[in-house]
Amino acid sequence: MPKIMDRLYYVAPFESMNYILREGILPPIDVNRLISEGKLPEEVLGVSYGGHDNSLFPEFVSLLRSEEVAQHVARAICFSRTQSDFNPDFRAIGYIISPEIEKLPGFLEGKEFAKMNELYYPGEVLFKGKIDKKFIGEHPFAIRTM
Repeated sequence: MPKIMDRLYYVAPFESMNYILREGILPPIDVNRLISEGKLPEEVLGVSYGGHDNSLFPEFVSLLRSEEVAQHVARAICFSRTQSDFNPDFRAIGYIISPEIEKLPGFLEGKEFAKMNELYYPGEVLFKGKIDKKFIGEHPFAIRTM
């Protein structure tokens, strides 16, 4: 198990958990394609819910280095669904991503992608393309928005 400081987190709505654990984590551009093809429900979208082109980095999976920022992202997803940062009916799931992914091509730190868009979360890192399920920790966990 990686040390707490080495952890990377991914946050998504509860509705996406079965797909993620079975297939891995897709970037928003691929999720939107599957939604438009009727292969996934719109409820799997995170902060892009309600507007399929809201992602700042559509070809990248956004990962976070801080559990506190992961909670903030969960609130942002909750807001995109309910127009409230806190809603007892909303559930976000966190996934611990293996730091081994940092060794792969396509992994970018904030300073490397800031020129693409300066609006990103503190401690956010990106991975271009799909994150294979072998990099996803075995135990997803609830992220509280309240």
